[in-house]
Amino acid sequence: MKRYSVFAVAREALRHHAGWRRAWESPAPERRYDAVIYEKARALYETLSQELNYNVMFSPRGVMMLAQTQHEVRGYLRTAHANALQGVSTRFIDPAEVKRLCPIMSIEGPRYPVLGALWQPRGGTARHDAVAWGYARACSEMGMHVIENCEVTGIRTEGGEVAGVSTTRGEIDCGKLGVVVAGHS
Repeated sequence: MKRYSVFAVAREALRHHAGWRRAWESPAPERRYDAVIYEKARALYETLSQELNYNVMFSPRGVMMLAQTQHEVRGYLRTAHANALQGVSTRFIDPAEVKRLCPIMSIEGPRYPVLGALWQPRGGTARHDAVAWGYARACSEMGMHVIENCEVTGIRTEGGEVAGVSTTRGEIDCGKLGVVVAGHS
């Protein structure tokens, strides 16, 4: 795999970017894989760009989800408690704390005032397509197949265990299956 670096970018700029090879292979799906998986936990994002040698544009500024109805307040309180049980740093904050953390925020609101927020100080954002491209590149380099334009249409079981998946490109057997939701799931 070609390492991305400032020198590689400069060299390719001089070549009008004609020397870049595909970031990952795009093979036809095989009939069987040991495992079919997609994603890992949030904590991995903190070092993901270095591990994948691909900038996923992770920005750890914290994540605040505003509650503007009593229903949202109750839901976010439940989420904060559930996260605490799992050791995830999340808390429900009042409108004054929302304003302190984000002074530009108008918390009064003419229709839906801010009643509080679910605050994850270690949360952040990453460019989702860059994450997918980084994973695809690393997986391809490790010999895994990244099958594009291949919708999973069903999960096949035998004797109560996963046996494979049905796809728009044929049947694929597997010993293990990981399911992660995404934009078109």
